[in-house]
Amino acid sequence: MHRGSPARGHNHPVPAPLSPAGVAQATGARGLRPAVAVGTLLYLGLCRSCTQRYYAAAQAAFARPPLRCPVLLFHGCDDRLCDPTGLRALLEAWRGAGIPVHVQAWQQSVHAGHLRRHPEEYRAALTAFLVQLDLGLP
Repeated sequence: MHRGSPARGHNHPVPAPLSPAGVAQATGARGLRPAVAVGTLLYLGLCRSCTQRYYAAAQAAFARPPLRCPVLLFHGCDDRLCDPTGLRALLEAWRGAGIPVHVQAWQQSVHAGHLRRHPEEYRAALTAFLVQLDLGLP
């Protein structure tokens, strides 16, 4: 897996394509992980041209977002579906573009499972972010 490589036509790094092992690790059921890894590898191999085009378009959308609204990002530093170095570079680029970025990171967490693994910290970060937006919420 190539991590933190620059997206074609962009000056700052964004995460490179997904790894089958990373996708499998995100699966809750450990027994299914080998099948998910093989299935992901098969899918990426059979659909290479369309997945590469889609991924490049997604990278471009994240590298130069059309909106400048505040962002709250949750992530785990050990997430195999996320490149922490590339993510930090992307967030710094967003900050440099004037996008307010708020990050809640954990040394250990499960991809897209932060609310279950760290419920108090997750809720506190979300609440603080929403309060800071001053949307008049109760």
